[in-house]
Order: sequence, then C-alpha cells, then structure tokens
Amino acid sequence: MKRFIAFITLIIIFLYSSAADSSSSRLNSSLRLLREINNGSALKGQKERLVRSGVDADRAFITVKFDHVLSRSEIEELRGSGAVFYYLDGEVARTGSIYPVTIPYSGIDGLAADRRVVRMESTFKPAIYPLLDVSSPEIQADQTWTETGPSGNYLTGKGLRIADFDTGIDVFHPAFFKADGDTLNWLDLNGNEAFDNGVDAVDKNNNGTAESDERLCYFDGEIEDYAGVFGPSNPNNSGNGYQPYWDWLYNDINQNSIREYGPGSGYGDADPTFGEPLYVVWDKDSNQVLNVSDQLIALGTSKIYATMNADSVERIRGVDLTLSDPDDYGHGTGVCGILAGGWTGVSSRFTGIAPEAEILAGNYFSNVDLSYLIPWARSRGADVMLYEFGGFVFSFLDGSSLNEQLVTAESDTIMQVVPSGNLGRGGKHAIADVAASDTVILNVKVSTYGSQDPSNIYWSTLWRTSLSDLSFELESPAGGSITITGGNQYVDGYYIWSSEDQSSRGTCKLDIYVDENSNPDVLGDWFLTVDNSSGSAIEVISNVADNLSSWSGGAQFDNYRSNDRNVTYPATADSAFVNGSYSTRGFESYYGTGGGSINPGEISAFSGRGERIDGKHLLDICSPGNYDVFSTKSHTDADSYPLGGFLQFSGTSAAGPHVAAAAALVQQKWPDADLNEIAYLLTSHAETDSYTGAVYNDTWGYGKLRLMGAVGVPTAVDQMAAGEIPPALTLGQNYPNPFNPTTWIPFYLPEPGSIDIRVYDVTGRMVKSLEKGFFTAGRHNTRWDGINSDGSPVASGIYFCVISHGGATESRKMVLLR
Repeated sequence: MKRFIAFITLIIIFLYSSAADSSSSRLNSSLRLLREINNGSALKGQKERLVRSGVDADRAFITVKFDHVLSRSEIEELRGSGAVFYYLDGEVARTGSIYPVTIPYSGIDGLAADRRVVRMESTFKPAIYPLLDVSSPEIQADQTWTETGPSGNYLTGKGLRIADFDTGIDVFHPAFFKADGDTLNWLDLNGNEAFDNGVDAVDKNNNGTAESDERLCYFDGEIEDYAGVFGPSNPNNSGNGYQPYWDWLYNDINQNSIREYGPGSGYGDADPTFGEPLYVVWDKDSNQVLNVSDQLIALGTSKIYATMNADSVERIRGVDLTLSDPDDYGHGTGVCGILAGGWTGVSSRFTGIAPEAEILAGNYFSNVDLSYLIPWARSRGADVMLYEFGGFVFSFLDGSSLNEQLVTAESDTIMQVVPSGNLGRGGKHAIADVAASDTVILNVKVSTYGSQDPSNIYWSTLWRTSLSDLSFELESPAGGSITITGGNQYVDGYYIWSSEDQSSRGTCKLDIYVDENSNPDVLGDWFLTVDNSSGSAIEVISNVADNLSSWSGGAQFDNYRSNDRNVTYPATADSAFVNGSYSTRGFESYYGTGGGSINPGEISAFSGRGERIDGKHLLDICSPGNYDVFSTKSHTDADSYPLGGFLQFSGTSAAGPHVAAAAALVQQKWPDADLNEIAYLLTSHAETDSYTGAVYNDTWGYGKLRLMGAVGVPTAVDQMAAGEIPPALTLGQNYPNPFNPTTWIPFYLPEPGSIDIRVYDVTGRMVKSLEKGFFTAGRHNTRWDGINSDGSPVASGIYFCVISHGGATESRKMVLLR
C-alpha cells in the first residue's frame, strides 16, 4: 500500500512538474529572468540594478497572446486574478488576440498556467536602443513639395499622420507648430531698415503703431554641431545676430527679454505656440535677411496631435498636450524634426520631409509597449508607423516574437517603417561555424564605457538545428568556468543566469545574463565555449550587450566579428518596410567635415544588412543618415541647450523618418493605393549607382530613396518637365506593366487645355474613360484599377490607353495579368 501511495505521489509530482514546465515554456526569457530575480532566489543587488534601468519593482509589464479574442466576462475573470488590462476609448486595447497586461510578479505563473494563454513576453527587453538640409534635396523632397495631389494640396503631408515610437518629443520646439496664424507687418521703429532685437515691433493689431505689448525679440536656434559644418565652434549659431532661417522671432509681451512658454509661465494648450507668440519670416526676395518689405507669419497650432507618455498617459492637442513628458533623451525630437519639422515657403533651413504632416509621439522607452502603442496610434488615425529602436539580445530575431507579430499584423493596413539597426561595426555581433564534433570559443572583451564600468552583460547565441546539438561552457575573467545548465549559477563571485529556448520557427537560443554580484564590475575577457556534439557543422550567430553602452563600446567580441546578417528586432518581422542608411556629406564620424572614409553616396558602416537567420530577405531601401543629418533638438536632454535648437543626427534611425515621411507623401499623392502599391512605388523608383550595384541585394534593398518617380512621372515626361527635350504631348509608359490590378499612367501637356484619356481593348471597344476636362500645362498622372465603366473587373489581356489634347493623340499598350 505504501508503495502504491508513493507511486501515486510520484505521478502527481510528475504531472505538476510537467504542467509547470509547460507554463514556463510560454514565457520569453526576459520574463523568466525578471520572475527569477523577483522571487528572491537571485542575489540581493540585482533587482535594484534592474529597477534603476527602468524595470518596475512590483509588477510585470507584459504582452500576452491568448488563443482567442477574450469576452468581457473572461477579462473580468482574469482581472480578478490580478491581471490589469489597458483601455483605449472605453475598449480593451488589443491587436487580434494580443493584449498589453500588467500583473504582480507573484501572479506570472498563475496566468501562464491558464489554458487560454499561448505566449507571454515581458515588455522589458534588455539592450533596446534608439537608432540614431542636405538630405531633403537628396531624396527629392523639395521638388516633391511643388507637386499636387488629387485634393489640390501640395505634397507636403497635409492630412496625414505619422506615429513615431521613440523617446517622446519636445512639444515646445518652435519647429513643431504650423504656420497657420496671421500674416503681419513688422515695424522698423528706428528707421535703419534693419531688424534690431528688442527695439522693433510686430504690428499685431495692424494699426501701424507700436504698442507696449508688441515688442519683437529673437533667440538663437543653437546647433549641436560636432563636425563644425556651420562654423568652428560647438555649439554653433550662438550670439551671432538674427538669422531668419534658423533663429526664432517672438513677441516679448512682458518685455523681460526672455521668451515665456509652458504651464510654468501660465501658458497652456489654448495659447498659440504654448507661450509668447512665435513668428517665421516670409522672405519675399529670398535673401535670408529680414527686410522692411518682408512680412511675418504667426505660428499657431501644434503639429503634434497626441503623445503617449509613461504609465500610458495620453496627452491630446487642445486639451493637455503641454503636460506631455519631456524628451530627456532627445532622440524622438530629432526624428520628428526629420518627419515634419519646419515649413515650406518661408525661411527654414532644417525642414522635414513632410512638414505639414501631423505627429503621434509614443514613448516606447517608458513602460508602454508596442501592444498598447500600436492600437493607440491606429485609433488616433496613423497613416504610417515608424519604429525607432532596435534590439539584438534575448530575442530569436526570426519574426516569431509577439511584437514582431504585431508589426506584421498591422502592415496589412498601415505602412510599417522599421530601420535595420546600427549593429554594423560596433563589435557586438559575431558569426562562427562550429564543425561537426568540434568546438569554437567566442571571446567577449568588456571595457570601460566612457568613465563607467559595466555591471551586467546580456549575451544571446542563436542556431537553427536542435537544442541538444550544442552545449556551452562559460569562463570568467578570473579564470573560473562553469558548464551552462540553465537557471541560477555562480562563478568567481559573478552571478550567472541562463535559459535555452526554441522558437515556433525552429530557431534555438541560449540567453546568458551576467551580474557583477560580489565583484566591482564585469570588466575583462569572457569566453563561451560552444561544443557541437552533432555530426554536421552548425552556424552560430551571437550578439552581446551590456548595461551602459549601446551600439558599440563596452562589451564587444574579440573574435568572429561579422558585418553580415545583423538586422535587429523589430525589422526582423515578417512584414515591414525596412531601411538602411547611407552617407551624403562624407563624414566618417561626428567629428570633421567631409573627407572621411565613408564617401558621399556610400553605405554607412553601421547600417544593418543581410538576411534574417532563416534566410528571409529584409532590406527594402536606404536613405540618408550617416552623421550628416541636422534636425530639431530637445531642450530637455542631457546637454540642456536652449529651446529651439538643432543637432547633428545619425544612424539608421535618422534614415528611418526620411522613409516614413516619403511614404506619407506617396499616400497623399495616391490616396487609393494599397500598401503593396506604396511599397512598389518607393522601391521601383529608388536610385542605383556604383555604390548600390545591381539590385535587389541585402545591403541596399532596391537602392536609394527618391521621391519624384514615386509621386510624379518617369523617363520622357520628366525630361519634358526639366526642359531637356522640346515640349510635346507625351503619354508615358504605365507602371507597373504588366500590372494587377492597378497601374499609374503618366502624361505631359505642353500647354493648358482640355484632355480626354480613355482605355480600349484589342477590339477597339472603349473600356473606360479615365480623365476628361481641363488640365494645366506640365506633368500629371492618372490611375486605372482594372475596372470598366460598369464597375466590373476586366479580364487579363492587352489594353490601350489613348490621350487626346489640342488635336494631338498619343497611345500606349498596357498588359493586365490577373
């Protein structure tokens, strides 16, 4: 009987252990690490160190995928067990069956054991980093602004919203206000025909007389300019007189020679520019000087529609936008400046690519994860989503994570622009081939970063065979070594935590977390011996990070470094529009103007490239971002420059907003185009040259971003517009051709007049009239969606487009393949 009871007890223990193992397998490694540290089994100082790095001390912020969309009663049931769901406009936030949730650490195992849970992932992702005047002309944005869309508006992004998931935004920066106020005269009170700071006035009431509250002053738009592009000093543009193209005019109402703004000075959302009025110069003679004949345009409405801040607090324009969190890091402000800063038609040196687009700024670097930011941006009307961060440890990098799935799911309806990351030259990425029944030793050297010594290492190694094929041994700088067995281990006074996993797509992963513990730091050489017990060679991809450095420095590989297959999360999603970076000024780094090893036009050394670990091609296009972009600067970041400054900006994250804004302009031009067509227009008109080589390739994608072809007309029509060939009625070749089901048809009119554009089939029967009416001279486009005049899809085959204008006729053959 005793033996029977013991047997039953063993069965119960086995079943319980199996259930626990099954539940634990639903957690990603970073969530298992946090659970371990918070259940008290790990050592004392680790939790405090993680809290200092942004981890909540009492609760886990997680993304949960359930096996179905939850009912209200199920949500109430889970709430009763400690789970807290997020809400948007009265409804639970979700994308499909993926939900953002918070839960006490003690409740993790209970939720993981729920039969409805498919996967739980921590929003804490070790080592997730922000990706960091010439670039606008480079991609033809300035030419695009002179084109119009079907609504008649110039292609400047008007009516479009771009969501930037980043470090937040400086809502008070002057470049983020629309030039939608009154056009006013300024008063040259001393008659010297020049602007004198604090002496002259703005004629707000248009009575020709300077009132006591109309004093006109300016403050410098200081430039963080390491390379000395605009002068020998850093910062530049400080104390050198008023220059309309980057300094800021304001109405000094209280005459204290300080521009007052923000709630601390009594200004809120109801006040234009959230402070004393700001103005830009309508420089009528384009001499970049404020002349007496020039006028001022008052800035007014914020371009920022809403922000999502720490603790999921939304701030909305017109309500409480002025209470948004500051952008202490400064990255998001720079990115948003490239997206939509500045204006066209007035003095503005650093104008973004889509200056009339609106911004949704979500702070991903707070405790708000994509599982909430994505439905928030969707509900607030985002036309493009931009992901300004990248990670490369504690992730499979094969598209299987919940956040990668979220990006893929959203790409069906909203353009998803994701930079490829800056892992190209920092020494944090290694690839090694382990021969059959052999070993390799990966050497990571940890050095002082700046003036500080790293206290933690995050190390991930990936392979594509079986978990049992590889085993690992870790040696510390003190010479002691351990066989990696998972969970908590110790060597030479260091705390080691590790976990092995295999993704649903067959990628195997070993994650190692190293804490200094009783040591003062983790400096020195760490050696990971990889033992292949299988009968075949295995490729391992290994990435390392620490708690201080970002894309380079600190923890770096001393052997097997690679500059291939290094695209970072979430650009590894199944469906995203992925961009790299190239040089426009020739800088090698932030210091020195031109003449660097990165020639103008060459790919940035840091730019992520190569296939995904499973062989999927990722890169779509490249755009400017190589230490050579100047954009808006937050006045709240660590450098504490004054409000309204600018900075030298770099990284694939500087390239990313060029692409996101370009996608918005193409959508403005072609509002009926689907996302595949938008992507096609951007990639098919990319520029190729001796640097890109033949495309497609895994470094450049389809080449360098260019806008004119994507929104205008190719070949002969462009040549007509440029005056390279005599004006004549021209019907360009449709693109794409063959097509299914939509194609764009360019045409050029030598003079204004009535036109008639029709589609005919091979029998000569008219299929549809596309355009009929008066058009101005110049280049235009029309679109055919493969529908006849009855609204029915036509069959595959050959069709002819015919244009008539001023007694002349042109035709083109088009091929529809369904």
